[in-house]
Amino acid sequence: MSGLSEVAATRDSSHDQGPAPAFQAGSACEGQRPEAPTLRLSSRLIHPVRCGSARTKAVVQRREAPYPLGQPTNGGVPLRPAEHLDRAVDSVITALRPGTDQDWQTPAGTLDWTCRLTAEHAAHCMQAYAMQLASQASTHYVTFYSRALEAATPADVLELLEASGRLLSAAVRAAKPTDLGFHPFGMADAEGTAGMGCIELLVHADDIAAGLGLPFEPPSDVCAWILARMFPNRHAELESFRTADIDPWTALRWATGRIVVPGLSTVGSDWRWHCAPLPDPTCP
Repeated sequence: MSGLSEVAATRDSSHDQGPAPAFQAGSACEGQRPEAPTLRLSSRLIHPVRCGSARTKAVVQRREAPYPLGQPTNGGVPLRPAEHLDRAVDSVITALRPGTDQDWQTPAGTLDWTCRLTAEHAAHCMQAYAMQLASQASTHYVTFYSRALEAATPADVLELLEASGRLLSAAVRAAKPTDLGFHPFGMADAEGTAGMGCIELLVHADDIAAGLGLPFEPPSDVCAWILARMFPNRHAELESFRTADIDPWTALRWATGRIVVPGLSTVGSDWRWHCAPLPDPTCP
């Protein structure tokens, strides 16, 4: 959540604050959000989501496999934070590319923002997070503002989003273990910075895909990693709950206040992620 400056306009319903046009330069999930829909397991309907004047319904498919919370691997080798981010970017670009011939001035799902504005916001967040980590600013946000040129086409905006994600990935790869960047929720290390980028990308890509009528299903193992790294308390709650019906993407939307899951705690609009370094479990 980058709260750089406050700009008058409607704000969205995801969670981080990254400076962006016509909205609080902050959370993709902050602001005045609609009541979260209730998730009914076993392929029942989710209650309509209200955001501004928009309303939607979604169907949750029952999952046979148990909720996978293990460390994602690539051929048995644990993935690094930048690789999680790369895969998140890949999934977003693959899902949204078929929609570049559509009108991106249409609302992004249940948001009051357009698909274009939502993509610009997510791109801005990627760039801002990269600068926070690279500058190692300890008390403030680096003064920065970005958006696509007025004449940019949907394909241009999608290219900006991809390039911004790759930029953040490069910054994460280049960071030293001791590098930290300011964030209101804590000083973010490279791993936490990658996690913030993943959340912004995936949650807002879902908004855009909904607005364009496109399917979107991010990698389950990446979503599982995000939950474990960025929401340790929610992750622990899920592990103690019978979650055979909850896939990681559904669980991530629950952890970010997008839906309500019966039996799990209700996540309000003031949810927070954990971007600071996690405690070393080997230390007493």
